[in-house]
Amino acid sequence: MSDHDLDAVIAYLHTLKPIKNTVPDPVYRMPQGHPIPPGGDKKFSEPMLADKLNKGFYLATIAHCMECHTPIGPQGRDFADRLGAGGFEFPGFWGVSVSRNITSSKEKGIGAWTDDEIKRALTQGVSRDGSKLKPPMGYHYYATLAPDDLGAIVDRTRQRVTLGNANASGLALPTANPLNIFRWRNRRLFMPSEPRNPQIYRSCRLQFSSACSRQNPAACQPP
Repeated sequence: MSDHDLDAVIAYLHTLKPIKNTVPDPVYRMPQGHPIPPGGDKKFSEPMLADKLNKGFYLATIAHCMECHTPIGPQGRDFADRLGAGGFEFPGFWGVSVSRNITSSKEKGIGAWTDDEIKRALTQGVSRDGSKLKPPMGYHYYATLAPDDLGAIVDRTRQRVTLGNANASGLALPTANPLNIFRWRNRRLFMPSEPRNPQIYRSCRLQFSSACSRQNPAACQPP
């Protein structure tokens, strides 16, 4: 995370209303690994983020795009050979959904999608064929990304090497509860009538990209 963005997160946290709440220490029942895609561990500076592809990589990294869209191999996430190839399953109240291949493969990935189709999937949860994406795709959290940020993510996605992994994003098994999926798709996370502060937006962009917050932010609209 860049120093500027880190400062923005701190500024946002200082705007939250104080709440007294004693939280018990977490209990982890399995080893906690934190897989990092290649290049995701390097420090980013503001001059680096002036480059659109660097910015797109940075935002996609903090959004954990590749963690969700990369399959598991014998040693964990197969970033080395299957980065972005999809196929990871997510069980939940919706049944089971499968992450899509987001490489530039025109047959198996999103290489044949237009920029607008990719942006619609990211911000509205609508696939190229018009079908609705299933949870846990967090399009709600990307819905108010500034156009420049969204464009940078799309441009970086175009750089993903072609990998032919056949799977369908949003596959749902019959156990899915239609009412729960309806509630997921119709959550209201943003309040357009609230003031829009550039620094607060920058902080919220980071938090919602990484799905850190489940609150209703007061000022997370692009300035």
